Amino acid sequence: MKIESAPSLFDAFMPHAHQKELTEELELQGRRVTNGARFSALFGMALLVVFVAEILTIPFIAGAVGIHIVIGLIAVPLVLAKIAVAAYRFTKFYAGDTEFVAAGPPWLPLRILAPLLVATTVLVIGSGIEMVVAGPTSFSDTFLAAAHTLLSLIWFFLLGLHALAYYLRSYHSARKDISSIIGRFRSRSKARRGAALRLSVLMVTVSLGVLLSLQFRSQVRSWEKAFLAGVDTYYSTPTAKSTIAKYPSRASILAKKRLEQHLKSAQMIRAGDLGSQNTS
Repeated sequence: MKIESAPSLFDAFMPHAHQKELTEELELQGRRVTNGARFSALFGMALLVVFVAEILTIPFIAGAVGIHIVIGLIAVPLVLAKIAVAAYRFTKFYAGDTEFVAAGPPWLPLRILAPLLVATTVLVIGSGIEMVVAGPTSFSDTFLAAAHTLLSLIWFFLLGLHALAYYLRSYHSARKDISSIIGRFRSRSKARRGAALRLSVLMVTVSLGVLLSLQFRSQVRSWEKAFLAGVDTYYSTPTAKSTIAKYPSRASILAKKRLEQHLKSAQMIRAGDLGSQNTS
């Protein structure tokens, strides 16, 4: 008699992780639901590759800061596209679309995780772009550098949970799309046309990311020069001094605001004293 083993804690916490096919396909849900899920899976796998490459540059950031920035910029359109697909599915479900309602919502913990992951991803990329625009002297702003680091750690943890839950389904879905183009090149089926459309959109999105990174090539060079010379040494250069003037540290901004408030208060007090003297 065969004794079935009890489910592990991982199985209980991540039931999605063992689903090798999309739930929508297994349940033969509507075409729009399946297409949306396939778009999400394909962009999810592309983002996973990009994010892994980005994470791998962190231990070698001194010599790979330019690559780190470029990969981060390439990820921007991919992230926006992934959020757009998720927002479409979210809107259709809560608007009462019959196909999406029949497919059902994701597992509750993943529904809770999703907005947290989206928020941290946007904040990590946003703070990174802010640092790129500000230049290497943004390290003088301890808040920005610390916020980017802390958000990255939180994002890495949430991304790991999300990837554990979806990577098998996304991998098999993406592989099916690619094989329908390469393995069945002569086929004119709807599956092949849908896969071609999804892959084309992905290529266009990646191309937009590459174009975006080219727009920041001067900033990328500045960061590479700063890390090559040492950030502390870079601060003493004329270029860095002019950049600091354009992008002062948060501490300097707060100190300036406090000084302005003190001066304003002093002027108000002085005006009040003069007014009382005139009335007397």
